[in-house]
Amino acid sequence: MSNVNVAYVFQGPITEPEKETITQTVQLNLDNKMSGYIEKLKKNNDDSITLKVVIEKNHDPENEVGHWFNGTFTLSAPGVEPLRYAREDFHQLTDLVNHAFDRFKETLASK
Repeated sequence: MSNVNVAYVFQGPITEPEKETITQTVQLNLDNKMSGYIEKLKKNNDDSITLKVVIEKNHDPENEVGHWFNGTFTLSAPGVEPLRYAREDFHQLTDLVNHAFDRFKETLASK
């Protein structure tokens, strides 16, 4: 399990199952896709790394899917400029979360 403090902000009519999907997908990405990068960000064992996840659900009865999700993800670590990823109009929650972590991974790999 990662040592990242995660703060969630849910906006709009997000259901409990959707919240659970978000938190589970974030944790899976932190534990798997990002674990090596998280360790590199921690200069000392007591360094705190934070991730702020803001997910907004919009409802559109005109749209055939009926809703879409917007998200902003901000990863902060001591001594490193915060990484921010924001996207709009995702219909699948897991795609939105996974894309954010893919971008974080790409950015951290290039440093």
